[in-house]
Amino acid sequence: MPSSNQVIPPAWVFSYLDESCRAVPVILMLNLIRAGTLLYREMEDYLFRYGLTLPQGNVLWTLNARSPDAGMPITEIANSQGVSKANMTGIIDRMEREGLVRRAAYPDDRRVTLIEMTDKAKILMQTLTPTYEQHVMKMLNSILTEPEQAQMIQMMVKLRQSLGD
Repeated sequence: MPSSNQVIPPAWVFSYLDESCRAVPVILMLNLIRAGTLLYREMEDYLFRYGLTLPQGNVLWTLNARSPDAGMPITEIANSQGVSKANMTGIIDRMEREGLVRRAAYPDDRRVTLIEMTDKAKILMQTLTPTYEQHVMKMLNSILTEPEQAQMIQMMVKLRQSLGD
């Protein structure tokens, strides 16, 4: 008989697992991955309306957070996104072709190339940022209370830090 504080997941959770596996950490991992996938799709669908992929949106938010008028080295952007420099180069190449970013020389080191937002990207971010924030707030506020969101942030930060992020 389960204790009163034991997590009892719904039956559908077990459809992912071998019948012998009922370990809560495994169930948690599967749910974290599934929730992440669903959130990724939701944000991808939203950004598609603006002609962006989620990785492109993340690059623009990263640049915009630093300063819309300052550039960042591609390696720093890649590290902030948790992707390789090679993957980030492909994303930046596509964004450059679309007129969203440009490459600029780093004044102190010719080996470093800065990625800068274009005026087109700055205008897009002025439109996108408030509507994106409203979209996310509406979605998550309908699911979790503010204290639950704060608690989840703490737990996710703890998880990410323990995984080396």
